[in-house]
Amino acid sequence: MDDVQRWLVLAADVLGEPEPHLAEQLLAEGLRDWGRAYLTARTATIPAPRHEEVALYPHTPWEETPLWEDAVESAALDHPLYAWNAHTRSAAPATLAGVIEQGWPLSEQAAFLMGELGFTMHQMTIPLAVGPHGGRDTYALISEDPYTEDDLERAAAIQSLLAGLDSHVRLLADAHRRGEVTPTPVPLTPRERIILDQIARGHTVEGIAARLSISPRTVHKHQEHLYRKLGAVDRLSAVLSAQRLGLIRSPDR
Repeated sequence: MDDVQRWLVLAADVLGEPEPHLAEQLLAEGLRDWGRAYLTARTATIPAPRHEEVALYPHTPWEETPLWEDAVESAALDHPLYAWNAHTRSAAPATLAGVIEQGWPLSEQAAFLMGELGFTMHQMTIPLAVGPHGGRDTYALISEDPYTEDDLERAAAIQSLLAGLDSHVRLLADAHRRGEVTPTPVPLTPRERIILDQIARGHTVEGIAARLSISPRTVHKHQEHLYRKLGAVDRLSAVLSAQRLGLIRSPDR
């Protein structure tokens, strides 16, 4: 199976999963398999990293230890890839070896922590969109084998799709946090649930399209399906119908 087929299958699985944490796991595991990695991390790269903004896949036993906390807290100064992503805000995929060659040194502290945590030098990051904190979020892959220029080209080819799927997962989680947990008689797809939540929050079609990395026309299609299921004719009637059905919370709840 080539990269295109692999990612089409993965995208269908992620978009079809109604539970945000399972969709997130599917995406991270799919990326890890694609990148021949033994560990994937999603990081909010900002000048002062926070422990809660780094997620590892699969879960490792040392994530709650002081050693890992030290590694996260010192990453901005000590780890070349993190520093490069945080300070240059480059959109290009990069390897640890590549940014070291460009003058971003690996400190003794970072080398020590990587050794203690079992991280190899074979690391690659794939930047996502600029986040609300001002930094560029990224996925990082750690492998037993070196990443090559060919791998960087492969990463660039799937970068926009990865960013769109990641945004879908984040917005789906937001929609679940603001919605009800009880079953309703109207079955919405995960994508329709996101569109509904975004409409209820007052976002435009263009804004929703930008957040999901899709076209406004695609948003309109999802919106049409949503209106039909809710028996609505416009954004206001869709929100009111969804509130009556318990799909989203009323403002006074």
